[in-house]
Amino acid sequence: MKSFNDRLRCRPLPAGRVVLLMLLLASACVREPLPAHKEDERKEARLYIRTCVDGDKALLPDEDKMTDLNLFIFNGGVIEQALYIQGARLQQIMAGEPVRLNLVSGCRYRFIACANMGYDLRPATLEELMRYRYYLAYPDEYGPGMVMSGISDTQVDGDMSVHLSLRRLMAKVSISIDRSRLYPDVTLQCRELRIGNCPQWATLFSQSAIRGQDDLFRSGFTLNRSQCAPLNPYDNSPVSEEVSLYVLENLQGEVPALGTYIEARFDYQSDSLWSLGDNYLIYRFRLEEEGRWDIRRGCHAHIRICPEGDGLGMDNWRVDRSALEYRDDIGWYKVYPSDYIEWRLGEEVTIRAEYSPLKTPCTFREETLYTHGVERGMYSFRLGGDGRSITLKALKKGSSMVDIDFGPPINDTHWVLLVCEP
Repeated sequence: MKSFNDRLRCRPLPAGRVVLLMLLLASACVREPLPAHKEDERKEARLYIRTCVDGDKALLPDEDKMTDLNLFIFNGGVIEQALYIQGARLQQIMAGEPVRLNLVSGCRYRFIACANMGYDLRPATLEELMRYRYYLAYPDEYGPGMVMSGISDTQVDGDMSVHLSLRRLMAKVSISIDRSRLYPDVTLQCRELRIGNCPQWATLFSQSAIRGQDDLFRSGFTLNRSQCAPLNPYDNSPVSEEVSLYVLENLQGEVPALGTYIEARFDYQSDSLWSLGDNYLIYRFRLEEEGRWDIRRGCHAHIRICPEGDGLGMDNWRVDRSALEYRDDIGWYKVYPSDYIEWRLGEEVTIRAEYSPLKTPCTFREETLYTHGVERGMYSFRLGGDGRSITLKALKKGSSMVDIDFGPPINDTHWVLLVCEP
């Protein structure tokens, strides 16, 4: 069996598609003898490619865009045909011109395709292709179009059609906001949405799970102030429109430290608190599936943020209000160095609270210190003499936390997440 590379050029194809491979086996016999099959088993096959668009599409980024297509036909684990299609030639194929192949009737073939790679893949074996990783140069590298892939195992028996579905390596996460349960004095204006713990790579055809911080972008796909405008209705409608973010697959299971999350930043104002300048109220939410820290390729998740009351305490959302300032000197606090700390075994970290008025009761909750730290062997601690600080020493890898209670007039609880060697 002969293999060849057919380099073709095309215009972009739509995303969320099904590629139809129609193999029409002609009756002409191959003249050269074949080592493994009878002469009359090998036929000329004509490959027709058609696209079918389904589902809603976003304009940012362009989900319809496709600039190239790598197509492989495997027979028994061996590459029998390899084609790289792009530019004008692909445009001709999309218009109905066939690609001619030599396939053996009665054989089971594996058809594999990946789109928008930007280059001609040349795997030596099927196993190499199955392990291939696609890397992003930067978190929102979607200029050539979103990378997609698909596989179909089909036995060729005479005239027939083969359907090959291409899926994005990325998940789509659509966000909206329902403000109907906020107090009348509270105003929330979303200024930025972004993906946190964004994977730098994903495998083309097998499940992907990041195993270290070096494989993550700290800040992923981001929507700025103007792009978040649909979340802030001018007519004060309680429920906003949706905007969408994209992220490569990341299946972390029960390992939260590397789990992908959404971060939303808001300008905030109420009768007692407000945010000034670039100091925002921040919501963070880890993407999960049935209690596992998983975000799968090709899925479309819809998340509605539903703040209640003053908007500072929400189920399932982690709220960082440390940048807000009190109006009329009712009271305020800040926690240093951060409410999310990464540290290493044996390292010591001091957490300090500053607040006003100074008479405000401030305590590090002992129940949390022992249940989340000492009893699990995560850390040891010693309290500062002024009651405003605590020093912890990392004893075990994993996640733990510290709670800080502020009494009147602040009346709030702040918690700090610590992750040892994520």
